[in-house]
Amino acid sequence: MNTKEYRVTQWECRRLTEFDSAAQCLGKPLAAALKPLGTGIRSQAREIRLRVGQPIQLDLGSRLCRLSPGSYPFCPGLPERLSPGQLQEAFGALCEYSVYTHQEELKRGYLSLNCGHRAGIAGTAVYGAQGEIKSVRDITSVSIRISREFPGASKNILPVLRRSRGGLLLAGEPACGKTTILRDLCCQLSQELLVCGGSVCVIDERGEIACANSGVPYHDLGPCCDILNAYHKPDGMECAVRTLSPRYLVCDEIGNEDEAQAVEQLANAGVRLIASAHAASLGDLLARRGMRSLLYTGVFETIVFLKGRDHIGEIQAVCAWEDVERRMRDGASDRSGNTGAVLPGRRFLFCPAQDSESPSAGGVPSDGEHGDH
Repeated sequence: MNTKEYRVTQWECRRLTEFDSAAQCLGKPLAAALKPLGTGIRSQAREIRLRVGQPIQLDLGSRLCRLSPGSYPFCPGLPERLSPGQLQEAFGALCEYSVYTHQEELKRGYLSLNCGHRAGIAGTAVYGAQGEIKSVRDITSVSIRISREFPGASKNILPVLRRSRGGLLLAGEPACGKTTILRDLCCQLSQELLVCGGSVCVIDERGEIACANSGVPYHDLGPCCDILNAYHKPDGMECAVRTLSPRYLVCDEIGNEDEAQAVEQLANAGVRLIASAHAASLGDLLARRGMRSLLYTGVFETIVFLKGRDHIGEIQAVCAWEDVERRMRDGASDRSGNTGAVLPGRRFLFCPAQDSESPSAGGVPSDGEHGDH
């Protein structure tokens, strides 16, 4: 076996292990039913979806695969359609048969699983007297997002980060690889800081970047990385700046008003913030009040818009301060029609995408042009 073939085999083995570990979270019956699936489909799967009255489905990125017994006769344990009892059994397994200990996560619609996987939960919300969600009952669907490593996923982002001196925001539609890129960025920057000094601090609020279990990270983030696991972002930012002296601060899914206030404290702290946000275009981004507040702080020098879920790590456009200011002035940045005040007059250096031949490099994605999904 030559070296190239060996690497491919090792990579595929890791992908199969990631799928199997996610399937095991569903309990023995469903894990056993999924085990006979071929290596191709298991290595391609990005999500495992369970819905009452439907067969198990796998999201393969480019297509959705329905696992019915008729189509997969070599998987005799597959249910024709999931019954409420089967889904409830899988939900119990996901909670490790202790729903109470996961109430805080369930109130926010998800469960953190072993090996960094995450399960999105849909059901009936139970509200308290103050109008807050207390719990979720009558579960109707579960979507497990499989945590995967893609070494080199940040190779197109690193040159953009190196050409600037400020923070960087990764924006894109759900499941387009933002967390995967953040994870690889942490690893690459951590290796570099081993030579030049400094550290990367990760605020892993939902446990999806490092995927730590009992303090031990499942994913390798490099030798110079400190992990604040389960910290709320504002608390983690304050702790990191005061006690860990990071050169880079990394967090996932940023965007509310409380986080904007915490980010504002970083503006003059000498720390570069790298974060992600759900937004397929500049219009999507600025239509959210919390994101406008975050941009107003001046911490993010560059916004990188990613392509769709079939193009992990590929850049659709790189947006600098001039682009944000121009869109707001033209009234095209906020879909509600509210142009608002132009953000502070700090001028940012425009950083073109690495691939200069890309037709979208250096452009700003419009609300109707979200790249290849």
